[in-house]
This record gives sequence, structure tokens and C-alpha cells, in this order.
Amino acid sequence: MRENGPMMNRRHLLAGLCAGLAALAGLPVPSATAATALSLDDISAYLNGLIHAKAKIVQVNPDGSVRSGTVYIRRPGRMRLEYDGRRADLVIAGGGQIAIFMAGARRAQQYPLMASPLGQFLKSEIDLAAEATVLAMVQQEDWTEVVVQDPKRPRLGTLALRFASDPTRIVGWTVTDAYGRRTQVLVSELETGTVHAGHLFSIPAELDRRAEGR
Repeated sequence: MRENGPMMNRRHLLAGLCAGLAALAGLPVPSATAATALSLDDISAYLNGLIHAKAKIVQVNPDGSVRSGTVYIRRPGRMRLEYDGRRADLVIAGGGQIAIFMAGARRAQQYPLMASPLGQFLKSEIDLAAEATVLAMVQQEDWTEVVVQDPKRPRLGTLALRFASDPTRIVGWTVTDAYGRRTQVLVSELETGTVHAGHLFSIPAELDRRAEGR
């Protein structure tokens, strides 16, 4: 059965958010030399040291539609994904919840943060060796791709992260859900270190703003 309408859009947004968070938070990052791989302990240390990030994204949904936007992260526990264009949909992770705001809507679809892959990647302390399963790692001359899965939630599918080196940077990722549907994302203009305002990650603040018609 072909899905369409708001339900499919919400799934696209949530898939993009989950992937965006994992990648921008700094999951497996290759060394400057493609032949040398970091250990999971090295990767966890890198991730735990990365608190703030921002990037531009282009997202290709399972139905072939394409969207662009900007993603922000403020660990622990917070993320914001703003889509461009007339359908200015918005996804916020904060306060232990994930909220999906469709364009023009005053309410949001909300889910517990720990019921999604975002939960493990937004924690203040991460140990990939203990909490994630690396299914594959592929290294080429100019990129490295790592495929990971949450062993406690295999039904959520897998996340493939691709990185370029010199300098090390995330260039894209793919979320494959339990039904084999793929959401692909290209990332550019990655920035780290800038502290973003707390209200950007507040679901109540966004609900109030929309209720007031702002």
C-alpha cells in the first residue's frame, strides 16, 4: 500500500532528524589517512567533546522527493531541523521529546526522545562500543562510511554515515528503516562551536509562538 499525505511527511521528517543528529553529533569520523581507522573509543571521545553544530542539508526521501534545510544541535538532548521553502516544516528535539511541526500547524506530533535513535546520540555521555552495533565499515581513498544499528532497537533500521577527510568532515548519510525505505542526506557548510539560543530547541516556546500566530 502506498502511503501519502501527512503520515508520509512525518516519517520523512523524523528519518531526516534521526540521521541528521547522529551525523552532526560526530559519529564515526575517519582519520586524515583513509587507511587508518579510529577505534570506537576514539569515536566516542570525539562525540562526547562535540557540543554545538550547524549545517545545511539536502534530503532525498524514499519517494524521490527532495528537500533542503538547516540543522542545529546543542548536546545534550537538543536538536532543531528547519526545512526551506513554502512547506517550512520543523522538527525539534528537546525536553525529552521529539516534536514534528507541519507547515502552518499550531500543534505538533510528539514522541518520547528515548523511543527513537536520537536518544542514544543526544545523551551527555556516549560509549559506542557498549551501546551501538557497527555492521560495516568501508574505507576508500577519499571517504569512509560506517553503518551502525542500535542493538536495543533493531526495528528502527540502520544508519550509514559517510565522511571525507583533509579536513575530516561529514558529507552525507543514509537512514534505512525496517521496511527497506531509504532516506539519503547530503550535508555541507558544517560549523561547530557556535552556541545557539536555547529557545530554538524549546518545544513549548514553539507551541506558544504558533498559538499567538507569530
